[in-house]
Amino acid sequence: MRDGDVKKYSVEQLVATIIAMENLEDASTALIHLSKKNKSLAYDLALSILNEYKGDVFFQAVAFEMLYSLALPIAVEYIKYNSSKVDVYLLGVMLSSITEDSGLLEINSLIIDAVRYLQHTLLLKNPSDLEEILSIVDWFNKTYR
Repeated sequence: MRDGDVKKYSVEQLVATIIAMENLEDASTALIHLSKKNKSLAYDLALSILNEYKGDVFFQAVAFEMLYSLALPIAVEYIKYNSSKVDVYLLGVMLSSITEDSGLLEINSLIIDAVRYLQHTLLLKNPSDLEEILSIVDWFNKTYR
């Protein structure tokens, strides 16, 4: 599924590609494009991917980013209940998303909540488990001292 071709796909074709998960790169691209055509359906699928641990961690990361952009309150709730259980790569995506939005702290209390949940998760983690995302952890920690 090439990016230029995906625009020609119907909502039904995009959903079928996502659900089939035969090629996770195609499924990720389809999810991104579905969000432009049908936000509600993209939200439902992203949440399902995360809650049911579908695909690999990279596919789940795309789903989290989608959820974060479409429904911040639900993404923060997901962080609250799952950040300590997810793969370190997905934790890094969570940290990056929240750190990128540090400028919204004063106008969105959900960001503050997410920061607290992620700080708690980082305290529970063994530092050696975070080596893969150390630069992201450092960025997060410097931003939210």
